[in-house]
Amino acid sequence: MAEATIAAEQGRRPSRGGALFVAVLGLATLAVYTLALTLPFSIVELGDKPLLSLAGLTGRTAKGIFHYLLALGLPFLFYLEGLVACLRWRVPLSLVIGFSLLFGLALMLVYPLTAVDVFVYGAQARVLTHHGANPQVVAPAAFPDDPFLGWMAFKEATPPYGPLWTYLAAIPTLIGGEEPMRVALGMKALSLASLMGSVLLVYAIAQRFRPGTGTAAAYLLGWNPLVLWSTAGDGHNDMVMAFFVLLAFFLLQREPSMALSALILAGLVKYAALLLAPLFLLFLWRRHNLAFMIASVALAVGVGAIVLAPLWEGLATFGGLLGHLGNRASMSLGSIFILAGQKLGLSGNVVALAGRDLLYGAFLGLYIFFLVSFRGTMDGLVRSAFLVTFSFLVLATFWFRFWYLLWLVPLTALLPLEEKRLRTVGLAFSGSAILLYLFTDYVWVWTGLGLVGQMAAVLTVFLPPVLVWLYPRRLPRPFWK
Repeated sequence: MAEATIAAEQGRRPSRGGALFVAVLGLATLAVYTLALTLPFSIVELGDKPLLSLAGLTGRTAKGIFHYLLALGLPFLFYLEGLVACLRWRVPLSLVIGFSLLFGLALMLVYPLTAVDVFVYGAQARVLTHHGANPQVVAPAAFPDDPFLGWMAFKEATPPYGPLWTYLAAIPTLIGGEEPMRVALGMKALSLASLMGSVLLVYAIAQRFRPGTGTAAAYLLGWNPLVLWSTAGDGHNDMVMAFFVLLAFFLLQREPSMALSALILAGLVKYAALLLAPLFLLFLWRRHNLAFMIASVALAVGVGAIVLAPLWEGLATFGGLLGHLGNRASMSLGSIFILAGQKLGLSGNVVALAGRDLLYGAFLGLYIFFLVSFRGTMDGLVRSAFLVTFSFLVLATFWFRFWYLLWLVPLTALLPLEEKRLRTVGLAFSGSAILLYLFTDYVWVWTGLGLVGQMAAVLTVFLPPVLVWLYPRRLPRPFWK
């Protein structure tokens, strides 16, 4: 594999034309973001109006759908063209990172049009910063006079996130004070900073293990329109989790005894990151002795205990997560299973439990297979982490939203050049997931939320990457060649 990487790098050549082509694509992408999103939906102009959405502002018309596809679909086409160039020619890293930052800054100035999560983060953090209560067990609704309640959904719910996210979210909440939009800008800035840090980590990891591939890896993450919009536009915290996951991969190269601790920190932002813990343990076990393993695990447990301790309330600390897992199903195979059972006259609770057992069982079976077939190399770890995350999103995520692709795209960027199929899976998934918003806020409003609508949405989003994954062993021609 190392020989193949060296050969691929020797085949790529410095090219002023390639750099110019990427720069032109960057300018075109920046123009689309600015004209289609930043100017018409400025956070400065709309900042005093709660619970706005792109669908609401465009009247849920066909024109609104076209606007959305123009704003994110056209940059995605530019993004694929640029990826071709980065894989074919040596493009300056400064060009890739510079435009990624410009895109992020332009989108940071857009009102969060496709989710209200930044305001939810603020309201939940205010439980700690302004009311002195523990947000892991006390919902924002306990403080009915709080000005943030009018800007959020799920007022009665405690966060399904870890306490580390509560501490991080407290920073922009304290800075923003009583102004929801100032807090939202702070959350967006935190998310964008996590993205830029993740881009640098992806570059460093890829460059160390596969010299010459770092810039293409940084581009794949930093220019992805779904990633940019979900972080800088909507301000989701998933990229904060991804940053710590990437830090764990980075530390495997430099300070392997601290890698598990970084992964624990990722899990204390969003618990989903802990799915990768068995893979990391197996990787370290194959490379180090028992004493090293004991010390690494002890350090990780200690780090986790320090973070958890101030907000620890026993199992109630995880009540938000358990409520999220137990009560919601939408845009997933699980939701189709439930709706189909109800159509047949079966009890909703019975169908939900059966569906969860079936899909969780399928995921667990795949996970065991990935562990058994795990190759004890860094490339093998990245591949297995990608497959575990992809399988979890498709099978075991009952409440699916497009920003969950922030878990997968960073791993896609780390895949070696030889993993053409999985790279295509990740790119196809991040492209098809962009279409999800059109169902949740347009099509389902027009037609009603039912089995047919759920099936259409799930097939649109999940079928392209699954078909690529299941395609016969040899792909005829990768699209970037």
